[in-house]
Parts: sequence; structure tokens; C-alpha cells
Amino acid sequence: MKLSLTIGLLLSALLIQGCNAGPDTSKPIKRSAPDPAGSLQPKALSNTESKDQQFAELLQALENRNPNTEAQQAIRNGTPNVLGYYSGRGGLKVPGLTSEQQASQRCKLNTIDGLGDVIYGENHMKYRIAIRAFAKTYNSNMLAVCL
Repeated sequence: MKLSLTIGLLLSALLIQGCNAGPDTSKPIKRSAPDPAGSLQPKALSNTESKDQQFAELLQALENRNPNTEAQQAIRNGTPNVLGYYSGRGGLKVPGLTSEQQASQRCKLNTIDGLGDVIYGENHMKYRIAIRAFAKTYNSNMLAVCL
């Protein structure tokens, strides 16, 4: 009786510990290929720059980019892809695509950083709005190739 109780408690403890470990993330693996048109990713933080200032710089760089041109360039180069981001607990978002289109699209997914739960300031908020609009336009150009 005591042996079966001990084994039962041990198995229960192992099961609970296994649940606490959590599942592996479903985020795609980021490739370290260079982005010739410029990076959509925030650079590593330094001690002298604030996070909000970094997003101001990213916003300024983004304003000089054209999503239509970049999408057409990717198609011509044979590297079609869609842009998406992880929205904290909201999960994966792919601007410009419905859930059905997102599930059936055949192109590589490139994820954009800087769109999680935390907002660092006014410049970060402006960047978030601008990068979503950029991604929506970019993805709209990819629909014919990716669906």
C-alpha cells in the first residue's frame, strides 16, 4: 500500500514538473542572412541610447523605404516572403492577410521585432504604427506570389 502511494506521488510530481517546463516556442528560426535594403530589427541597446531614441532612428530609416519597391525586388530575386510579428500574448500577426490566407500562404515568414507587449515611449508607438503599415503594404504585394 505504501509503495503504490509513494510511486503515485512520485509520478504525480514528475508530471507536474513536466507541465511547468512548458512547450517549445513555435517561433520560426531567424536566419542571419544580410538584409540589403536595411534592417527592420532594432539594434542592440547601448548604455548611452534610450530605447525610445533607438525606435526614433528606426522610424526615420523606415520612412525612407518603399514597401512596394522592396516587395517587387524580393519577387524578382526569387525570395518572396511575408512580414509578421509576435504581438505578446496575441500570438503571430501577419498584417494584410486574413487568418485563412495566413494558414495557406507558401512563402517564408520574416518576423519583425519591437512589437511585443512593452511600449518604450512615443517614438516606439509611432514606429509600431509605421512598421505595421509597411508590413501590410509589403504583404499585399506578395499575395499573388504567396497564395
